[in-house]
Amino acid sequence: MDDNQNKYIWEGAVGVRIRERLNKQTGETFHSFEFVRCYKTPDSDEMKYSSTFTERNAEALGRVIQKTLRFCEDARTSDTEVSSPAKHVVGKIDVAQVPADQAIS
Repeated sequence: MDDNQNKYIWEGAVGVRIRERLNKQTGETFHSFEFVRCYKTPDSDEMKYSSTFTERNAEALGRVIQKTLRFCEDARTSDTEVSSPAKHVVGKIDVAQVPADQAIS
């Protein structure tokens, strides 16, 4: 995801925009997110957007927050799995799998 790409997650009228960012000092990536609510007014068919929520939005907002945090965690985990081994390999350990009945206690 570059600066021009955003990830959107929606639960009904409640959504979030997730952006991947780069910390210029450390070179690490992180995610920022912005929550939004869409609605229509009785006098217009045009969709409008707001960053305020009501108690009617609470359940959907909670689900969006959970999905957002899961997305960020998954992205961090996949980044770590891909980039960290090449940067931080100290040594390799070969692990032999021993059947439980042959293990020494």
